[in-house]
Amino acid sequence: MRYKNVMLDFDGTIARTGDGIINGVKYACEQMGYTDGKPWEDWRSYIGPTVYRFTTAILGMDETGRDEFMGLYAKYYKEHGVYEGPLYPGMGELIADLREKGAKVYVCTTKPEELTLLCIEYLKLEFDGVVAMITGRTTKDQVVEFAIKTYGLNPKESVMIGDRDSDVYSGKKYGAEAVGVTYGYGSEEEMTSCGADFVARDVAELRSILMGE
Repeated sequence: MRYKNVMLDFDGTIARTGDGIINGVKYACEQMGYTDGKPWEDWRSYIGPTVYRFTTAILGMDETGRDEFMGLYAKYYKEHGVYEGPLYPGMGELIADLREKGAKVYVCTTKPEELTLLCIEYLKLEFDGVVAMITGRTTKDQVVEFAIKTYGLNPKESVMIGDRDSDVYSGKKYGAEAVGVTYGYGSEEEMTSCGADFVARDVAELRSILMGE
C-alpha cells in the first residue's frame, strides 16, 4: 500500500455521473428560462467547477436565483440523476480492496451532500468518511481541508484523487500527494500540467498506483 489515507473525488472519479448532472442543469435552466445559447452544453463550466458556482459565474444569478436553481437541479437529480451515474468498471472492487488492506477511504467532493449520499447509497458503497458541499463549504480546498482536520489525517500519508486540476491543487495545497485521472471529465493535458504526482488513465492503472505495484 502506498498510502494510509485515500481521498476520492466523486463525479468523474468514482462514478460516471455526467449524464445526470447535465440533464439536471438543463432541466433547471429550462425551468428558469435560461435557454439562450443552451448554457448546459458547456459542461466543463460546471462539472468540476460545480453547479453552485455555475449559477453565479456563468448565468449571473443572485443568491435568490442560485438557491432556486439549485433546488430545481436537486429535484431532477433526486428523481433521475442518481440513477444515471454508474460506477467506473472496477471502482467498487478497488474501494473495497483498499479498505480491506487497511487504508482509510474518504469521499471529498463539491457535489451537494444530500445528492452525494443518495448516490453512495444507490451504488452500495462504503467509506470511512464523506465530505461534500454544504452551505459554507463550497470549494474543493474547503472540502479537503475539512477532511484532513476532521479525520486527523497525516497529509504525508495521504493522497487526493480526482479528474480535474482543482482536485490536484487542493490535495497538494494541504501537503498530500495527488493523482489525476484521465478517464473522467478532465483532459490528459489538464492532468499532466497541474502537477499531479501520478496520472491514471483507467481504474486498473489507479489500482496499481495506490497498491504500490
